Amino acid sequence: RAGSICHEDAGVEAFGAVRILKKFRLGFVSGSPADIDHIKMQLQGTNTRMITSDLHCSCTQESGTFSPAKLGIIHKFYVALKKKLDSEDCMWIYCFQEDSTSKANCSFLLGAFMMLYFNSTAEEAATPFESQDSSFMVSELPNSQLFQSIPDLTLLDCLRGLEKAMHQGWFDAKNFDSELYWKLDDPLFGGISLIGPKLVVFQGPISEDSRHFSDDPSLLPIQHYINVLRRLRVTCIVRLGEADTYDPLDFELAGFA
Repeated sequence: RAGSICHEDAGVEAFGAVRILKKFRLGFVSGSPADIDHIKMQLQGTNTRMITSDLHCSCTQESGTFSPAKLGIIHKFYVALKKKLDSEDCMWIYCFQEDSTSKANCSFLLGAFMMLYFNSTAEEAATPFESQDSSFMVSELPNSQLFQSIPDLTLLDCLRGLEKAMHQGWFDAKNFDSELYWKLDDPLFGGISLIGPKLVVFQGPISEDSRHFSDDPSLLPIQHYINVLRRLRVTCIVRLGEADTYDPLDFELAGFA
């Protein structure tokens, strides 16, 4: 089921294939379905659980490249995995497919979980994935259109960004309003992303007289955004898109800088 984490009983013997994130509590393994089934057989008989999820697929664009994980996905992953660890005192092993996209996305989500659940620093959380003496290494994340100007973006860079957000109070997993986040994120509601208490990002309105206007239901008029942004206490808007999508005077007349 989308957004869920499931598990199977297993044991702990063949840790040569399993990377440990937290001793006796959390690790991960990647490989083909046959490889993972073989590891499960090797690990039978001890206090271990094998788990997997489809949430790391939510970090992937249609092109199959890495895309920055939404805060809502990070929160869903944290809540689901926390529930597992809190439910039973055993070794949980997260497993996923052996491909570059899954590696990158799972590395980030597991690293984020280490920071949120075990209070690891960004450097500590990234080390198991970036260690030079490890056969499993993710140092440079697969490039995407969003990061064409940042070709050397690493897993550590992404985790440091999350760490900064946590220190600034911009992201608090325990008090995250998931319902509001996903309501605003819906393209039919405006595709508004809550980056932090002082910053929101949205796809922007399209005026009916704009050459970009169409019958796409996700292309909303400026009045829709005015009402929502007021409720979010937005005071200033910076346009980053095409200049002919809407008239900025409409925002100014509504009281936005």
